[in-house]
Amino acid sequence: MSQVSLLAGISKYPDFVQMDGSGAGTIVLNAAGETLHNVGHIMLQNPLGGSKTISAAGGGAIVWKSATITFANAGTTFKVGIQDVSTATSPAQGDGTFDVEASFTGGGGGVTGSATQTSVMTSGTKTITQGQLVSITLSMTARGGADSIASQFRGVSSYPNAPNLPTIVSNTTGSYLKSTLLPNCYIRFDDGTLGWFLANPYYETQPTGISFNSTTGTADEYGNIINSPGTFTALGMYGLITAGTAADFELILYSNPLGTPVAERTVVIDATQLGNTSASIVEVLFTSPFTLKANTAYAVSIRPTTANNVSLSYMDGKNDLDSLVSSQIYSCRRLDNTGAFSDYNGGTAKTRVVIMGLMGAYMEQGVNMCSGQVGVF
Repeated sequence: MSQVSLLAGISKYPDFVQMDGSGAGTIVLNAAGETLHNVGHIMLQNPLGGSKTISAAGGGAIVWKSATITFANAGTTFKVGIQDVSTATSPAQGDGTFDVEASFTGGGGGVTGSATQTSVMTSGTKTITQGQLVSITLSMTARGGADSIASQFRGVSSYPNAPNLPTIVSNTTGSYLKSTLLPNCYIRFDDGTLGWFLANPYYETQPTGISFNSTTGTADEYGNIINSPGTFTALGMYGLITAGTAADFELILYSNPLGTPVAERTVVIDATQLGNTSASIVEVLFTSPFTLKANTAYAVSIRPTTANNVSLSYMDGKNDLDSLVSSQIYSCRRLDNTGAFSDYNGGTAKTRVVIMGLMGAYMEQGVNMCSGQVGVF
């Protein structure tokens, strides 16, 4: 059997690092010429499937989240579209020219308050390749009356500052400034496939907390069903967890969670050793790795072992990306450490996800590497 050395960090599946529970923030456009630029590299739904096109002729759209708006004056023009990223100015921003856009006039509809906006392109076309750097730009090109449009974004609490990419840059104060928020938008291409900023999916709502303990009557074990599309070698687990100094718990990886669950790896946590009683990311390593088969259901869960509450956070959503992910991961629960897990989705179609998952790597631990040619003669 081959040996593999991991010299640095390991991957998280799913990766919630950039949205671990911090609150939302807004940016308001309320003057002619004000813009905001969501800048980053685009991940295509099928990275091996070639480039994708978003156009007015093909009905492509940009999906984003609005906050409070006033959009009543016919003198207001608001645009949502895609620009190339400028190499002439800093910080990162669009080059000022929309290659494809959706244009709306105040009082004419098309933009509503505090809701997910699906802005269908009205002019232009843009073809995007895997990993291409673009700016999804929102612009108030003209303003009438008291019109204003606020966009809602996600906060960052896993980093001391917002990452360099993806990022948001806006010019609502007379100069371009980098925001401490993260983009919250994605592209729906003409053929219906999706593109989003790397490690930065779209969420309609902020995380919701749930508290439970070993005596909770409905369920006392919560987590996620994970069905990875590829082989994943799990080295440990992580979760956004709140636990008081007396709220001990276990983090468990199960096989066959929807039948007769088998605890494959268990890490016992004495809460006095956590060092922080507020919501924070807890990361643990297994005593030995465990390899998850592709397209096979497993579960990761947290199980309190005392009558003191442990708290988790979860996300609810109802958008294209949720549908894409729901076959791979969705929340689950069970009572008294017995029987199969059931989904925990509050009546939704498996779109609830608990903020916890696995740490490891997509690799085969037992495959020897060789060089040369193999053929049939």
